[in-house]
Amino acid sequence: MEEEEQILLLRSLGKDLKQLFAGEVGIGNLVRGKRYQPEFESSSHDLAPNTARVIWWNAAQGFGMVMTPEGPARLHWSQVTPRDRIVFLEHGQLVKYTAVRTPVVKKPPKESAAKERMTSFQREVVGVHL
Repeated sequence: MEEEEQILLLRSLGKDLKQLFAGEVGIGNLVRGKRYQPEFESSSHDLAPNTARVIWWNAAQGFGMVMTPEGPARLHWSQVTPRDRIVFLEHGQLVKYTAVRTPVVKKPPKESAAKERMTSFQREVVGVHL
């Protein structure tokens, strides 16, 4: 497509958009949709002991958040068995765990082999089985 044709196309699109928005667009013209309802409740009231529901998971960083009966908790990939190279967890997935602990809140020394990061989570699940 030549440059002149591209310019004409953009101008005609611009006119169409101006005509579209030139009308009376206001709060009264908006279509009222359904209120968003999650597929499941994110509360921990319906969870069995030592069961957690995945709220979010970042495969690149290797950690995420789960909802336990005690409340939200951090989940690190090193606590998930079987330990494949990349752990994938899905939103809403139920997982079993052996215990909840207080996570490391201070940065480990540089010479330490620990790969834990500082976190603001108050709880962390350990011994997770898929």
